[in-house]
Amino acid sequence: ANGRIYGTVAREGAPIDVPLRRRVTLLRQVDDMPIQTQWSDAVTGAFDFQWIETDQAYYVKAHDYEHNFSAVIADNLTLENGGVELMP
Repeated sequence: ANGRIYGTVAREGAPIDVPLRRRVTLLRQVDDMPIQTQWSDAVTGAFDFQWIETDQAYYVKAHDYEHNFSAVIADNLTLENGGVELMP
């Protein structure tokens, strides 16, 4: 387990996007098994799932607990396709 998936949660805005604190869940794509859950950073919107297996495909979903937006999903995250990186 030496991979990671990271990113940010933000609302589109002008002139810049606005970072958001939201619950983000990492799931294994083959069977929808939850692997990790965390809250994105309130200031930066950043999340970082570390120490994950690199031979799996994953998806990440972020929920808006305020119910202003639909959930956002990024799928087919793999070492080969992108999204999964080796740990430094």
